[in-house]
Amino acid sequence: MPGRADWYRVRSVAALEGALTIDPSINDVGWAWWDGTDVPYTGLIHMKRDKKVRPIGERLEALGERLKCALCVINTVDRVIVEQPEYWSGKSLKSASSGSLGTLTLAAGYIAALVQAMTEARVILVPANEWKGTMSKAVVASRVERVNGKTYRDHELDAVGMGFGIAGVL
Repeated sequence: MPGRADWYRVRSVAALEGALTIDPSINDVGWAWWDGTDVPYTGLIHMKRDKKVRPIGERLEALGERLKCALCVINTVDRVIVEQPEYWSGKSLKSASSGSLGTLTLAAGYIAALVQAMTEARVILVPANEWKGTMSKAVVASRVERVNGKTYRDHELDAVGMGFGIAGVL
């Protein structure tokens, strides 16, 4: 339904089949591949934080290699849904002034482009406020557990929550 702001939404979790949802970060990336059930195949890519400061390009390259390895087990991806970084008051104000919001935006773009090249699937960027509104991490965790009885780690939780939010069951 082009022209509508929420055209990417689906009517059920089953309609997510073949979708890959990604919560990006420069340090940790959570992802969920949807097979038509309410328990997606998930993963968390954790980048070790070392004391040595590495250039952003080097960190992204290492992240990309880990992401390629993690996603090589997925058969079919027809769309990739990546959380789009956005400015929020409070925490984002601090992130914007420190430069980490810019780094997150760069990471999200890199991840979206890499996964699109790997899968040749359509990439959809979805701002967090469109899939979870103003829900806190604790509320998202509670609702995800209510839907499928599972608990997930930080960014992995957001990747699953994003899918449920898009399906309207969060």
